[in-house]
Amino acid sequence: MTFPDSGRAFLTVPFNAIRFQYAWAVKAGLAQRSMLASGKLERSLDSLEAFMFDPLAWYR
Repeated sequence: MTFPDSGRAFLTVPFNAIRFQYAWAVKAGLAQRSMLASGKLERSLDSLEAFMFDPLAWYR
């Protein structure tokens, strides 16, 4: 893993924490088990990650 890769991995920790908390809430019965809701959360997080990291992306 190079430095940019490790930096990006570090910056994605909050997004992975949100995914983990959502999975925990579903397992605990606090959130409904739904593929639609899970997909909506994933799309929202993907959009937010793209917004945050596009300036850091290397385009070839």
